[in-house]
Formats: sequence, structure tokens, C-alpha cells
Amino acid sequence: MTYTKIKIYSALFFLLFSLLMFLTFRNYIVEKQKSGVDINIVNTKQYIKKSINYLINEKKQIYINNANIIFSDDEILQTLENKDREGFYLAIKKFYDRVKKRDTDFWGLHIILPDNLSFIRVHKPHVADKLIAKGKKPLIDQVNKTHQQVTSFDVGKFGYFLRVVTPLFSKQKKYLGVAEFSISVDSLTQYIKNKFGYDALFLVENKQNNAFLKTLPQNQNGLILFKSTDKNLFDNYHLEADINSLIDYKNKSFSTVLIKLSDSATIVVAFDVTNIIKEEKAFKKNVTSLISFVIFIFFIIWFIATKLYLKNKKQVSGKMQKFHDIIGKNVIFSNTDLNGIITDVSDAFCQVSGYTREQLIGTSHSIVSHPDMGSEIYENLWLMIKADKIWKGEVKNLHKNGDFYWVDVTISPRFDKNHKKIGYMSIKQNITDKKIIETLSITDSLCGIHNRRHFDELFQKTINASKRKNELVCFLILDIDCFKQYNDTYGHQMGDSILKSIAKLLKESLQRADDNCFRLGGEEFGIIFKAEEKQKAFDFANTIRNDIEKLKIEHNSNICSDYVTASFGLICKNANDIKNADAIYKEADDLLYKAKDLGRNKIVTNN
Repeated sequence: MTYTKIKIYSALFFLLFSLLMFLTFRNYIVEKQKSGVDINIVNTKQYIKKSINYLINEKKQIYINNANIIFSDDEILQTLENKDREGFYLAIKKFYDRVKKRDTDFWGLHIILPDNLSFIRVHKPHVADKLIAKGKKPLIDQVNKTHQQVTSFDVGKFGYFLRVVTPLFSKQKKYLGVAEFSISVDSLTQYIKNKFGYDALFLVENKQNNAFLKTLPQNQNGLILFKSTDKNLFDNYHLEADINSLIDYKNKSFSTVLIKLSDSATIVVAFDVTNIIKEEKAFKKNVTSLISFVIFIFFIIWFIATKLYLKNKKQVSGKMQKFHDIIGKNVIFSNTDLNGIITDVSDAFCQVSGYTREQLIGTSHSIVSHPDMGSEIYENLWLMIKADKIWKGEVKNLHKNGDFYWVDVTISPRFDKNHKKIGYMSIKQNITDKKIIETLSITDSLCGIHNRRHFDELFQKTINASKRKNELVCFLILDIDCFKQYNDTYGHQMGDSILKSIAKLLKESLQRADDNCFRLGGEEFGIIFKAEEKQKAFDFANTIRNDIEKLKIEHNSNICSDYVTASFGLICKNANDIKNADAIYKEADDLLYKAKDLGRNKIVTNN
């Protein structure tokens, strides 16, 4: 083959290779990055939805609890049964004032008799009786028909409200009528702005042609804007917008998430994705530049190789080294021998870990191992790669400065040209931001420990994992004694401080990496842990009980001590004896109530 033909064929090969790299490799990298961006936005939307739904459900539960407390009062029920308006008003007024003082959003309480006759508006007791036509208040009609409690968002004459409508019964189970709690939602969007930093819009659909709704502004797409933190931001918004469409406002881009509250009410939350969009565009530009640069490098290699006909291998090797350096700066990878000793690392690995190449080569990956990672994950890893299989997983690593970072790891065996295994190659992707968002979703916002959602996910997994060795699984549930009375005496702010202090104490009491504590709800906490024997588990629980009382937090309303105390239910079983997580939870809960019956500040455990 002549020298001219070699140049022609190599030129054609280079052109085809460049086109393939540019079209395929570039699109692949851009799509992978875009997928990561989309996942980030979706995770943010899910977090917003869960947070706001939790916020609203929490508000509903408060008024469900208020209804249960108020309408368990004998005097209130008796005066209602006797239709004694004056006596009823005097009996309920102290409860009403207390709720009003605790929650400025509480708007009013309306009592309606079974025949739809208005008995009394506690917030306007001077208003005369009035028959409420069927269909005018669907929630009341529904409760009168089913005698079941309902909660929903509803428009009224004076505004838009969260309604908690509960049926009322006498001590003899006689149906007495309906109590309608009305909670104003005027401050909901501003609360979301203050708490989460997101602009929010409260949309209302005029299904009943209500006169109040006609007074509200509309955006240019005809949507009724009940409340919003920034009217101009939502002026171009419409419900039929594509789920991935953005709002451009003040040189920024906003993505939106919808939270449906009822048939006629929707919360729209906008969050700033300007930086994400800019980073995505910059990434595309950098990838194009990088690939163009790589193509240019290959062009130089091709030109030199063709011109000198492989006589100048040193120059070709130098150019290839530049390519290797580019990959090394952008891809987190490492090579090890068969014993796991690091033989090579990329610059990106050094950057993410904080160590130099010299500090890493010759050591094992234990130099970046985080103590939070249990030994089981590494045992499984070695079991798979020693069997010449590929291992994939998410690993929490330790930075040289003490910080942590998360990586998505793929480890595969390396072979020489004779197909003899010589070591392992690890390729990693930094997923720290993703894991931070995941952590926020499983953390109690007040106490800073795991929340009930994570408890429900983790408990059954712990039981299943423990069944391999039939380990002793222990679940400790505790409840602060007389906590309601503490709140009534010292105020909810001090009550929140107690919850934080006990959560901190529980977290500091954990003895193993796989022990976990949770806030299960209200003043109730739980700990999942393992112990060698039941006596040690009891000693662990008793230490916590004593430590809580040793905090010496004054509690004059506590019936068993001058200080804050807690009652405990402790269940310890071998994993193979546990039917499921719900069963062991119920057993522990029953033991907790037994501890309360025995005088509180006690631990009751299973035999």
C-alpha cells in the first residue's frame, strides 16, 4: 500500500471516528448529565410536596385533637343536648379562647344541629339561628349523613378556609350535630415562603360562583389568585402548562410543583432553577469543547502517525498522555492489586478525597472509609469481586479534612492480556448533593433525628437483615410523662426545647453504627438497636431513663417526679421469632401503656 493510500484511508478513518465521537459520545454525556439534572429537580419537587402535605396534615391533626378534647367535656355535651345556647357558650368559651390564643389562623367554630339548623357560631354568638339549606355546605351535609369526620378546603362568605368538620355525640351515643372548625389559610403561602424559601401561589377554582371569589384578582390566564407571595411571578402561569415548562421572571428561571388540596384548591410552589439551567448549558458547552479538544488531539496524533509512518512513537505517546490526563481530571477512578492496595488514582479522585496521589498509592481504600458504613457492605463487596463479578453501590467516604462525600461506585476485575486477573478497577460518581436531599426527607425538622417515615422503612429491613444470624432485635419506645400538662404550664416553645433535648440525649446514647433513634410523633420516640442479651438491653434502656431525669428539667405538673421523665416499653426478640415490624411495634406500644399504668417513669419489657 502506497504512502498516499495510507494517508487517504487514515484520513477517512479519522473523519468517521471524529463524527461518531462528536455525535454519539457527546450526546451520551449530555443526556446522562441532563438525566441527573431532571432527577435533582424531581427530587426537589417530591421533597416540597411531602413537606407541604405534612405541614397541612399537621394542622388538620391539631384541630382533630382539639375537637376530641373540647367535645369530651360533659357540660358542653349536656348543654348542647338540652339546646341551651347560653349555657353551651359559657361552657365552651374557655376552650375556644385557648385554641384562638394558640393559633392566630383559627377563624371560628360553628355548631349545626342534625336538622341543619345553626345552633351557635361561637365566634359570633349574637347571630340568630338559621336553617342551612342542603347543598350550601357539602361538608356538613356529608357529616350529617355519614356521622364521620371530614377535613377539606372550602370557600365561605368571608374567605377560603381549611375546614375540620366532626360529628358530635352525647355520652349515650346520641347524635347531637356537627362542629365545624374554620381555619384561615390567608397566611399559608407566606408561611411556605418563610419556612422553605419558596414563592407560593394559592389557586382557587370558582366551582360555586361564590361572591367572595369574584373579589379576588386573576392572572392573564383566568386563574383566581387567592394568595401569592409574588403576584408578578405567577402572572403567566397556567395549570395546563407542561410539567417540565419553566417560568422566566426577572432574568431567572423557576420550576413549579402543584399540590392539590381539594377539588377547588391548589398550591403552586415555584423554586429557582436558574443555576441548574446555567450549569447544564455550561456543561454542554464544556463537553463540546472537551470533545473538540479531544478530536483535535486525535488529529495531531493522526497527522504525526501518518506523516512519520509510526517512526515517531515518542511524540504519539506524549499526545496520548494528554488525553489520559484530561480523563484523569474529570473521572474519579482508581486501580488496585488483588489485595486491594491502590496502584493508581485519577486527579479527580485526589480532588474529591483531599489526598495527594503519593498519599493514596500504596494504601487501601480504608483511608477514605467512613465509620458510618457498616462492615457488611464491604464483606459483600469482596465476596462479589473475588468471584469476578461487578459490584455496584452507594458508599459514604471520609474526606481528609473530616468532611464526608457520597459516591456511586462500580468495581470490576482487571485482567492482563493473558486473561489473568491482576487487580480491580473502581469508577465513581459524586452523588453528595443527591444524598443530602435524601437525608433531609428522612429527618425530623424539629429534633434533627430520623422521622417516622424513615422508621417505617428501616424497621422491617433491620429485622430481615438480622434473620441471617438470628440476632436479638430490640425496640425501645418511650413517651414523655405528662407532656400535655408541661405544654399547658410552660408553653409550647419550652415543650419543643424538651423534645430537642431528649432527641439529643437519645442520639448520644447510641452505641453501635447500626443503632438508630427516631421521633415517632408528638412526644413519642423510638430506638432500634441490637444487644447480646435482654439484660444488657434493659440496662441500656434504664440508663436512658435515668439520664432523662438527671437532666433535671423542672416539671411541676408531673405526677411521678419534680422533673421531666419518660415511660418506656421495651421489646427484645430473636429475629426469627418476629412476625413483622407492625407486630413488634404493637407489643412495645402495649408495654409502654402498661408502664404508664404502673405509675410512669418506668420500663416494662417482654418476658
